[in-house]
Amino acid sequence: MAGWDQLTREQLLVVVAEQATLIQTLTEQVQALTAQVAELTRLLGQNSGNSSLPPSTDRGRGPSRPRRGSNRKPGKQPGAPGSTLEIVTDPDEVIDHLPGACGGCGADLGDAAPAGVVVRQVRDVPLAEVQGSGHSAAG
Repeated sequence: MAGWDQLTREQLLVVVAEQATLIQTLTEQVQALTAQVAELTRLLGQNSGNSSLPPSTDRGRGPSRPRRGSNRKPGKQPGAPGSTLEIVTDPDEVIDHLPGACGGCGADLGDAAPAGVVVRQVRDVPLAEVQGSGHSAAG
């Protein structure tokens, strides 16, 4: 295209109209992108504390709150009674799990002395029995 000083008035008006259309298109794109950034920023700011999202969707940890109160460590405190189930000294049933052969060489272990014993106990709740009762009222 020739220099600006060599264009006619009509040619300059066409250039100005094209630039105005381009500016309008760019302005609309900037507005759309600004709205999109605002929406994405809003979504990134959501967590279980300010929306109905479950805590599992939170990204990272939130701001940590300083501990209040005493200087005690979390968990069971020294001197507090324990709460584990005691080992039963005379269980109702003992099930021995003995290997039939050596895992390394395959030799028979039927007459071998035990190398050690590990004891585990399982507590089962007995099955409930269904009982039927009949009721009658004399009138």
